[in-house]
Amino acid sequence: MLTKPLRVLSDGSDLVQLTPATCQGWQAPLTVRVIEYHLEPQTAQRLAQLAQSRTSRPSAPAAVHRLVTTLLDPLEAPAKDLILL
Repeated sequence: MLTKPLRVLSDGSDLVQLTPATCQGWQAPLTVRVIEYHLEPQTAQRLAQLAQSRTSRPSAPAAVHRLVTTLLDPLEAPAKDLILL
């Protein structure tokens, strides 16, 4: 992670503050929520069969994926629901 979490939320996601010191080009702090997850092996296999861009890589089941959002409340937007979108 780029910066130390401000706190861990009830669903295991982290609140992080991005600042000009941690993100080049930023002028004001921004609080975001970071959700880390792994893909199930079957899901990773299906995704690996899809067309890829020049900059993408096949999904690896062991890889850590991170979803960054400004939806900060885990009760209004649970991590699992966001991952499944």
